[in-house]
Amino acid sequence: MNVEVEHRFSDKDTGCERPHRHDYAVLSTVTGGRIELNVRGVSVSLSPGILCLIPPDTLHHVVSFSASFSGVHTLSILKLPENLKQMMDRLPHREILIQDEAVCAAFIQLDGAHSVEDFLSEICLYGSMPAIQEGASSRHWTAERIKAFLDSDLEAADASSFIETTLPHTKEHCNRLFKAAYGTTIQSYQLAQKAERARVLLKSDRPLSEVALEAGFYDQSHMTRIFKGLFQLTPEAYRAQLRE
Repeated sequence: MNVEVEHRFSDKDTGCERPHRHDYAVLSTVTGGRIELNVRGVSVSLSPGILCLIPPDTLHHVVSFSASFSGVHTLSILKLPENLKQMMDRLPHREILIQDEAVCAAFIQLDGAHSVEDFLSEICLYGSMPAIQEGASSRHWTAERIKAFLDSDLEAADASSFIETTLPHTKEHCNRLFKAAYGTTIQSYQLAQKAERARVLLKSDRPLSEVALEAGFYDQSHMTRIFKGLFQLTPEAYRAQLRE
């Protein structure tokens, strides 16, 4: 069975005001302005660059259209092949908001440069990302996913490989998203975390060369350069200060 979908575009600022449900999932993004939705009693704001996935049997309705509203693209997912259906079934049973201009552009161009099946596979793959809704983090999901990866095993983490094999963006774009979310580059974040680990290890009597390797630095000189740049003290001077 192939994918069966219904792709629609509407520039009318009316419709869907009554609370309702569908027995299929729906994807939507706007081309301009904003739509305010109510999904399961939660307020959701849909603006350009945000793609909203509403699962089947989810109560929702449109609250209002902004004065600058210019149109909305909607994809109703009526039937899926078994592999995609299983992936969709594993998604969280709540609305999912994907804040990514490239993903929204690909969504609008479906049936053109991007096939529906390939696109839905990507949406399912990244469907566990944090929702952008009231009370949730407004950081881009890509930045949060990279940070979670780095924090899981800082010493062995290879950010470049993770981005190339897991994320749908270039390393440069991921770095911009990360810096916008956390105020620092991916590399600088890694080095700062390693320096913080070294600061904890310096409370022991272990040789500086061992501390450097344990903290994830290439060698002692690498640790000294990064540590002094961040804390204005060499590791040796920091250890001596601790013992005073």
